[in-house]
Amino acid sequence: MKPVNRTAQITETQQSETVNRYRLRAELRQDIAQLIEKLGPRCLRSAVELACCKLPDGTKFCPGDADALIDVVGLSLDELRDVIREIPDGHVMLQTVQTPKNYTGERDRSLV
Repeated sequence: MKPVNRTAQITETQQSETVNRYRLRAELRQDIAQLIEKLGPRCLRSAVELACCKLPDGTKFCPGDADALIDVVGLSLDELRDVIREIPDGHVMLQTVQTPKNYTGERDRSLV
């Protein structure tokens, strides 16, 4: 994963808040980019990895799925889910976001 580090942007208020790490999956890398944009300075660091595979002929194929690890200031899992709900077509992120310890990549389709 290629990390993006925004720790230089931490404000004094954010320094007293908890930094939480979350892992999630998205249909497209652009979905994760929208989430990072929506979080603004609350997203301190992110790393995105595309799900790619090699075809039988050796060609690399990336269908678009992406996996992300993000560090967020001051948002609980439920609060992060509320932010994700504001992103059009962010349902895969919403249904997979979890702490790294609890992350499976499986969708919880009860979350809408």
